[in-house]
Amino acid sequence: MNALGIDAGGSSTKWVVVDGAGQMLETGRVAPLGGHLYSVDSRGKARDVVESLQSNIAGCAPRVALAGVTGLTKGSEQAVWLEQTMTEGWARSASS
Repeated sequence: MNALGIDAGGSSTKWVVVDGAGQMLETGRVAPLGGHLYSVDSRGKARDVVESLQSNIAGCAPRVALAGVTGLTKGSEQAVWLEQTMTEGWARSASS
């Protein structure tokens, strides 16, 4: 089972996909993503970053993801929104 790790912050969003044995399959960077998702504009930019990330990992098929996002508090309304946005995007990717 492949897993996705995300380190999102103000300068870039780094990501890695590993297999079940912990071997790195892919790694990369996309635009910055922070946890200050209070406005329509900031959420639109976050959605763009999620879509970019999804296109980068399309061939890796991660089944689980773990993300650290600067400025985001677990369980906050912003964290729930980001989790839903990522989940919905991957569900659309998997069905196409």
